[in-house]
This record gives sequence, structure tokens and C-alpha cells, in this order.
Amino acid sequence: TSCYIKCHHPEIFVASLLNAQPMGFYSPRALIADAQRHGVKFRGVDVQRSEYDYLIEEGEVRAGFRAVYGFREKHVQSLVKARREGGPFHDLADFVRRSGLNKSGLMQLAASGALDSLGLEPRQALWKIQALSLDPHSLFFARAEERADDHGLLPSEGEWRTLEREYETQGFSLVRHPWGCCARRSSAGRK
Repeated sequence: TSCYIKCHHPEIFVASLLNAQPMGFYSPRALIADAQRHGVKFRGVDVQRSEYDYLIEEGEVRAGFRAVYGFREKHVQSLVKARREGGPFHDLADFVRRSGLNKSGLMQLAASGALDSLGLEPRQALWKIQALSLDPHSLFFARAEERADDHGLLPSEGEWRTLEREYETQGFSLVRHPWGCCARRSSAGRK
């Protein structure tokens, strides 16, 4: 049965294996790479769409919050509940207010790229979260002071640093491979 599913429904097969982690044999990185070689497409963790587990979304595998290292299931439940009750998050301030996550949880999601759908690249999201007031009794709760990034002065993240961040937060990258980054990096150094 599993051979049939792997052959005819590889997206369901890999999502099931990823949801069964940790298995102690194949890492998520190895499972994802194998599935990609067999034509499976992946979508990253997203605060607007992800659940705790990996899901099939329009024939592609949507990464679940379980992929984010250290992101607790109770935080996932809080986030998903807020999204179901209040609809999609409008922006970072709305997300912070409704999700009830602490700064550590917010930073984990930002670093994993889960805030992309709010219009924030990981580096920009991390910068903005550092500036947030998270005191719920404050008049400025979930508001940030204006920072250099608001004027486009935050330097962009290089491809190698992006790969490092993805591996640090999830243990894999859905779009990059270390070998490709290393090869480009070493050939650039020889010029």
C-alpha cells in the first residue's frame, strides 16, 4: 500500500512521513529532497494558512508549524484559534495582538519565514519584532517605534545567510541546497 501511495500520490506520502517525525531514520530534509526529486512542490510555513501538521494544499505540501524548531504546540493552538475566530491577520500589529505570542515565539516564526504573507521578509520581520512593545497594558502595545528599516536602510540578507537561517529554524530549505550555495560562493571567491 505505501509503495502505491508513494508512486501515485507522493505529496500525501511525504506529508504523512513528515507528520510522523521524529522517526529516527530519515530527516525531514532527506524526505523533502526525495519528494522534490519526484516532482512534489512545497509551500513554506505561513501564519495565514499553516496548521500544526503538514497539509496538502492545491496539490502541494504546506509546511506545518511543527517544522519550526522550538515552536510549541500550545502557541500553535493559540495562533490557529485567533485566525479561525477573527479571520486572516491584517498586519504585524494585528497578528501580535490576536495571537498572544511572546517575543520568543514571534521571533521563531519571523526567522522561519512564516510572516511573509504579512508582507515581511524574515530579516525585516525580526527587526520590527525587536522594536515592538509587548506590554498588553501599554498604550503602545504591538506598536513599534520607527526604525531605520522603515526607510529601506536595512541591508538585504545574502543567499548563504538565508540558507543558514532556514536550516537553523527548520533544519531544511524548500528552495535552496547547501551544495548550490557553496558552489556559487566558492566560484565567486576565485574570481
